[in-house]
Amino acid sequence: MRILFCKIRAIRHESCHHGSAQGGRRRLLTTIRLTSGLVLFAYVGTHLINHSWGLASMEALNIGRDIFVAVWRSWPGTILLYGALLTHFILILWSLYNRRSFRVRISEVAQILLGLTIPFLLAEHALGTRGLNATTGVIDDYIYEILVLWVYAPEKGIVQTVMLVVAWLHGCMGVHFWLRLKPWYRGCSPYLFAFAIILPVTAVFGFVAAGREIKVLAEDPIWLEAMTLHINWPDQEAVVWVGYWKEI
Repeated sequence: MRILFCKIRAIRHESCHHGSAQGGRRRLLTTIRLTSGLVLFAYVGTHLINHSWGLASMEALNIGRDIFVAVWRSWPGTILLYGALLTHFILILWSLYNRRSFRVRISEVAQILLGLTIPFLLAEHALGTRGLNATTGVIDDYIYEILVLWVYAPEKGIVQTVMLVVAWLHGCMGVHFWLRLKPWYRGCSPYLFAFAIILPVTAVFGFVAAGREIKVLAEDPIWLEAMTLHINWPDQEAVVWVGYWKEI
């Protein structure tokens, strides 16, 4: 009997140790996913803030872009951003694979689906701006972006706007799930909710204001030719390159 009790105690100890190890690994993965998500949230948030400067002027918009690019296109910013994007995407897939049950709340389903679509929505934008800047020397300032997304291909402008809103909603949901049990969150949540609504609205209005300004300027062929030369406008081969890598 004593031997039997000893075996039961040993099995329980081994089970507790295994459960503790699994719990520690789960907490680590949750922390990594949260950290990568916060990096992406910061990127999207600063992007929206930058767009909002369009309500002031094109000059303010491009000054904001210079600061944005200095942070996110630096080597540390690049590693942080794309590392976070890849890590976050993989961990979302991993969390789906390890689910014991697929009985989840609608809000969780929405968050997961939004998180899975963001990298694909981001691909063409990243290739058409930073990708062309790195490979062909295109000056992808806001004049270039608005000419592409407002004047020449407004349907792409709609897609990019939706992408930013989708990414922002995904991030807001993640931050809400993270902070909802914090004792101070209930008191601050109305202000945070207001900020979460106001920022994308001002960003869209800023983009629209800049788009209208550039569309009027683009009606002048002399101005348009000067900007085309200034931007080092991509040729057909570069456009095909963007389409090729986007499809991959």
